[in-house]
Amino acid sequence: MVLEAYAVLTRLPSGLAVAPATAASVLAERFPEPPLRLDDAERSAVAATLASAGVLGGSSYDGLVALEARRHGLTLITLDERAQVTYRRLGATFGAPAGGRQVPSRPSERSRAERISPLCSSAQPRSSFTGVHSEPPSSVSEYSTFGGTCL
Repeated sequence: MVLEAYAVLTRLPSGLAVAPATAASVLAERFPEPPLRLDDAERSAVAATLASAGVLGGSSYDGLVALEARRHGLTLITLDERAQVTYRRLGATFGAPAGGRQVPSRPSERSRAERISPLCSSAQPRSSFTGVHSEPPSSVSEYSTFGGTCL
């Protein structure tokens, strides 16, 4: 979900937004591997798949992440309870890093900037930008995916 990461980084509130060229450059440097993708048939059916699972609105981004991870047989790492609901609905495998604590499920309890800053400064995803990992990076105590679930 490089595009979602780009969108978040370039729209952060309170003067925290990153210049578009800087965001694009940093994302390309930090995540040089091609992102996980669905095949053409699966991409064509994304909306119908999300609808049949009851996934709507902003959770659609988490749904796309779940479908990509499921397609490639990978486990998502998340602390976001809202994302977990979506991952369950779509049959994606997920877990939380050891010692992690759940993210409050109400957006007002924690700002988006607070949720993404640790990922942007220290996470090292191994498989793709969708936050898919075989195990959490040792330097990160809280992280997940973008699309509203990144810490």
